[in-house]
Amino acid sequence: MIPNPVPTELSFEKSPDGLVVRVGSADLLPVSEWTSRAGGSPGIGTLIRLRDDGGAVELDRHSLSVSWLSVARLTPDELRFTGLPDAAPFALEVVANGAIHDPGFELRYRFVQDGRRILGVERQGAWLCSAGVDFVLLDPLYSIVDAIDQFRRHEDSSLESRMLR
Repeated sequence: MIPNPVPTELSFEKSPDGLVVRVGSADLLPVSEWTSRAGGSPGIGTLIRLRDDGGAVELDRHSLSVSWLSVARLTPDELRFTGLPDAAPFALEVVANGAIHDPGFELRYRFVQDGRRILGVERQGAWLCSAGVDFVLLDPLYSIVDAIDQFRRHEDSSLESRMLR
């Protein structure tokens, strides 16, 4: 039996805009050859579908950039097929302090599990890390925390400008 020389290992690199995905480690496979040479991997199929639907773009000949929103909209099965971490097992608690029209209004969120606050959760886009374990934050939770973060980045702005973002 001849070994398959085609690299099928997916690698993921976090970026501010999403995940950069490549096939192969030392010898990277061009994106144009992912479906023909990487076999019938459901993970490859998912990534090509995202590219075709506009949720991912080719960065260069060997890389796709998948937006965080597209990552968050994957199903648990698609996460598993592509080799991404499991969906985050957390619930979201949103806390508001003050009236929204007051200058001191504050909006925060935290992750909880079994009624307990999860401490030390680090988030970059839809990627969470808690106690050294990686997870993907699925939609709609991703969209909620992203909107809260955008709102908080403009806390010193007028109410009107914050609401329009």
